Amino acid sequence: MSRRKRPTQAEITAMWDLLDDDNKSTEWVMQRVVDHFEGKVDEGDVADALMRRTDVQPARQSD
Repeated sequence: MSRRKRPTQAEITAMWDLLDDDNKSTEWVMQRVVDHFEGKVDEGDVADALMRRTDVQPARQSD
């Protein structure tokens, strides 16, 4: 019996980037990411991974 390994934030965001397309809705991409990980993540996990990533990326400019 294999243990289910939970995908990392990096794996989730990488899959999102791979599937993200201007012609697809956010809901479509979300469902494909959840399906890809076969129940190991839910929409909340994906949203959390994306929010954490965007918290890190933008550079803040101070006056």
